[in-house]
Amino acid sequence: MEVEQFWKLIERTHQNSQGAPRKQADLLVDELAKLSEADILSYQSILDDLMDKAYIAELWDVAFILASGWGCSDDGFMDFRGWLIAQGKDVYEKALSDPESLVDIVEFGQETQWEVLLYVAVYAYELSTHKDIFETMSNARRDKPRPELKGTTSKSVEEHLARFPKAAAKFWKERPDDYNYESD
Repeated sequence: MEVEQFWKLIERTHQNSQGAPRKQADLLVDELAKLSEADILSYQSILDDLMDKAYIAELWDVAFILASGWGCSDDGFMDFRGWLIAQGKDVYEKALSDPESLVDIVEFGQETQWEVLLYVAVYAYELSTHKDIFETMSNARRDKPRPELKGTTSKSVEEHLARFPKAAAKFWKERPDDYNYESD
């Protein structure tokens, strides 16, 4: 599978699912399971590379704001990046260069952390080959270290909000009194 084919698959399933992540994941599994073993492994490799490319501090800060301060942990940011990729190439690339561009496509309260989208190749591979993808992937690929976080992260919630005023205006609502606003 080539990157262009990857994006066409993502965009087709996004459109056919009307943006519903669970439905899109199911469509992706169905589509991938029809492809060759090599194409499914390639899909996973492309997804991994796109996830690494989106490991950007400013994008993480915006993901935190989109979650209205309810949190965006390491795992949450992985799930967010999976959701971002599932939106399609144009949204993904625009968000990498301008994370606040997501303000125009996300509604308040919309879930943007969907773990299921990260595992479609795993499910499709098992469905198609009856094997475990992790046993098939090379050790070098499977044991690849986490990339370095690119960019500059905010030191406090106030800094998050000041850096991304459009996102803050749309998504930062009332917080519970016991919410800890200090970042670690």
